[in-house]
Amino acid sequence: MCGMRIIPETNIKTLAASRGLQISGIVAVDSAQEALSLNRSYLEEFQARGYAGEMQYLARDPSLATELNRYLPGIRSILSCFVPYNSIQEFPSRPGFGRVARYAWGKDYHLCLREKLVTLLGDMQREFPGLSGRVFTDAVPLLERVIAQTSKLGFIGRHTLLIRPGIGSFALLGEILLDREVEIAASTSNLKLPVSAEPGAGCGRCQSCIESCPTTAIQKDGRLDARKCISYLTIEKRSAFLEWESRAIGDWIFGCDVCQEVCPFNHTEQEIMLKELKPEFGTGPYLSLKEVLALESAAEFNAKFKDTPLLRTKRSGLIRNALAVVANTNYLDATDDILKLVSIENDQLICQQARLTLNQLLPSLERSKKQRVEQLLQTLSPETESC
Repeated sequence: MCGMRIIPETNIKTLAASRGLQISGIVAVDSAQEALSLNRSYLEEFQARGYAGEMQYLARDPSLATELNRYLPGIRSILSCFVPYNSIQEFPSRPGFGRVARYAWGKDYHLCLREKLVTLLGDMQREFPGLSGRVFTDAVPLLERVIAQTSKLGFIGRHTLLIRPGIGSFALLGEILLDREVEIAASTSNLKLPVSAEPGAGCGRCQSCIESCPTTAIQKDGRLDARKCISYLTIEKRSAFLEWESRAIGDWIFGCDVCQEVCPFNHTEQEIMLKELKPEFGTGPYLSLKEVLALESAAEFNAKFKDTPLLRTKRSGLIRNALAVVANTNYLDATDDILKLVSIENDQLICQQARLTLNQLLPSLERSKKQRVEQLLQTLSPETESC
C-alpha cells in the first residue's frame, strides 16, 4: 500500500451521487471491524436461540458475518449506500389479491443496485488507478446494518432495520469494500443520531413495531425471531406451513411491511432514487391469487417474475402462500381454481397447503361445491407425494 495516496471522502461521495446514490457514508476499517466484533455476540445468541429457522446461511460460522478481511484482504475503508424505496401511500387489503412488501414492487434490487455499485467502483478505479474493491448487496451474511450505522447513515431501530431520521427505514443498503484509505472529513451533517449503538437507542419510548407485529416476532431485547416473521414465512421458509403459520401471514403473499408502516419515522414521502424500484418495473403492490394459482410450471413462473424478488420463493412457495391467503381471506371464488390445481399438481408442498385451504373454506361453501370438495378431501392423503 506504500505510495498509494489517500482518497478524499468528497471525491468518493461525488462519484456516488453522480450514479444516483446520493446518500452514502464512509467508515474506516478499524471502526467497522470494532462494531462488527461487538455485534458477534448478538449473532451467536440469535443462532443459539434458533431464530434463523430454515435460513442455514445465518447459522454458519459467525466470522463470515463479522470479519471483513475474509471478503477483501487488505481492506482499509467501506463505502455504505442508503437507497430509499419508500412509499407512504396506503395499500389496504384487496379481495382476490395478496399483498407484496414494498421493496419487492419493482425490479430485484440485487440486480439494479448491484449494477449501480459495480459501475461506481469502475468510476473510482478510473479516477484512482490501482484501487481494488468488492461490491455487496445483501448477497453475503455480512452485518451490513451495523456497517451502515457505523458509517453514520442512521441507527438500528427496534424492528432491527436501519432508520435514517428524516427519511425512515424503507430503504436498501449496499456496500463497496475498498483497499485504500479514505480521508473522512469532519461531519457537517445536522443528522441527529443516538450515541449508543444498541438496537432501538434512537426510538425513545416508542414500541409501535413490537406492539403491531402480527406474530410477535420482534422481541423487546432488540432481536427478531425470524421463525415468526411473515417475511421469513412467505419468502425464506421452504417447507410446508404449520396451521398457525398459514393463518399468521394474513393477506401477505410476499414479505410484510407492518413494522415499518407503523414506525413514526416512515410518515414522510421520499423520492425513489433508483427508478427500477418503482412498481412499473415489477409486480406492484398486489398479486392476483387466481393468476398465481394458474401457474402450471416452473418455466411459466420464471417467465412471469423474471428479474423480480419474487423468484426467491420458487413456484411452489408462492402458490403455497397464495393458497394460505385464499383461506385467510375466505376467498371462495378461488375454489374452482384450487380444484383444478389439485387435479394436475404433483408438488407435495402445494398439495399439503391445498388440503389445508380447502378444509378452511369448506364451512362457507354452497352445498353442491361443498360436496365436491368433501369428496376430493376424502381421496387426498397427507402421505402422498401428489394431490
